Amino acid sequence: MANHYSDLDGFADLYLEDSWVLDLVARPGVFEVEADLVLRQGHSEYVPPLAGEQYCYRKGVISFSAVSDLEWTHQGAPAAVDATGTTDFGTFTMFGTTPDGYLLDGDFGTIRIATGRSPKVTLQ
Repeated sequence: MANHYSDLDGFADLYLEDSWVLDLVARPGVFEVEADLVLRQGHSEYVPPLAGEQYCYRKGVISFSAVSDLEWTHQGAPAAVDATGTTDFGTFTMFGTTPDGYLLDGDFGTIRIATGRSPKVTLQ
């Protein structure tokens, strides 16, 4: 890995290891990860955690564009359902760069994304 996600523009004040992956969407040329993202205190939209929560969570999308190749392996784990009925695909165990793009890993499987563009984070 050349870089950890925190070295990418827009990712320094996120903590992906405890962010919950809500959905993964692949379309020709595009890959998106919808998540409950953990915002670190340095993030401009950080607020103190809600009662009973450890972190400041915000729904958001991590978008990859100009995707030329996508390899998704080990995708057998079904979504989990929490006490509120919300489904998720676990958290990230890895999110970093490769020579031709990015590597993501977690309960959702291992995803290799080939793109020359940096991913973008959009908070909702």
